Amino acid sequence: MQDVDVANQALALIGQDPIVGLDDDTTISNRVALFFSVERDATLRDHPWNFAIARKTLAVSITAPVAGFAYAYPRDPDDLRILNVNEDKDLKWQVEGRNIVTDESTCVVKYIRRVTNPDEWDATFASAFSLRLASKLALAIAHLPELGRELLNQYLMLLMDAQSIDGQEQGAQDSLYGATLVDVRGL
Repeated sequence: MQDVDVANQALALIGQDPIVGLDDDTTISNRVALFFSVERDATLRDHPWNFAIARKTLAVSITAPVAGFAYAYPRDPDDLRILNVNEDKDLKWQVEGRNIVTDESTCVVKYIRRVTNPDEWDATFASAFSLRLASKLALAIAHLPELGRELLNQYLMLLMDAQSIDGQEQGAQDSLYGATLVDVRGL
């Protein structure tokens, strides 16, 4: 799959003819190119897609935060959204600009990375992205705001399906109700 394939799926959803490429210098391809990268990244940020999750140990910045935290860690350029730091749900940290600030002397992040190669995309992501892109193009190209809203609603419904699908691709998770009565009777 290539970028133009996803773009053409989005164009088909709004009743438009396909384009040859995102850079073929037509009015339609220029409008598609205007939205393509932004909507791809927004779709990646909207859900922790399994194919886009990565982990990395960040190097500490030589410049400490002015106040509030002891350490700053510059984020990777391909980091679109931080999911957690040091695998600790109780850890205090926050994003400030392109830095993560925390009191931890080490910083291992789990994050959503920018995945630009369509061959790496999950099929559900490709469908969701084409719906989101089509929702923008419905107004920008076809001048059909109602269709844009309907496509955006379909996108949001597909995100709910993606949560279910991605949730099936992992092992045992901490459960809100993980303790049994036998476990807690001594408390």
